[in-house]
Amino acid sequence: VIAAALSALALLAGCAASPDAPEISSPFNADRHRARPCTALEPAQLARFGVHSTQRIDFGSECEQYDPYSHNGITIAISDPADSGTPLPLEQMYRNRKITPQAFPYFIPADVGGYPAVFTSAIDLRNAGECGIVVGTSKSSSFSVEFSSFSRQPRDPHPCTTAHAAASTVLRNLKNEPR
Repeated sequence: VIAAALSALALLAGCAASPDAPEISSPFNADRHRARPCTALEPAQLARFGVHSTQRIDFGSECEQYDPYSHNGITIAISDPADSGTPLPLEQMYRNRKITPQAFPYFIPADVGGYPAVFTSAIDLRNAGECGIVVGTSKSSSFSVEFSSFSRQPRDPHPCTTAHAAASTVLRNLKNEPR
């Protein structure tokens, strides 16, 4: 959801750099993981975020993993310049936000493992149990993690905290750090 909506804003962006976008001090290219985002979290890691028995929907560079029993889900997308349904690089997101701030109901800068990130989505569903975060990995690439907890009770009261923790784990996995 976040990836597709934010990527649609790419047409509004120019080529100038955004002075507000944070620098990425240790860039890495996540492109090699683009074809298999469903492997960004292992089953035991998904379980830590309440996604135990998963149904998986693979959309190419985006993967949705959903637990039909807990109603928790995690969607991971890795940026792909050829696919408008994937997250934009952070610099382009900051630029788009200046042009069309109303397209970002929330836009909260963050840090994930030393990498700049932004909590954001095209629709603010945080009070309903959903939160998205986009992490910049290089000037031209990023990945997003969207956590949703739509069970009646108990719903995750802090979906952004869970999205951040999942993004930290995805970052370590994408960089091939010890799990």
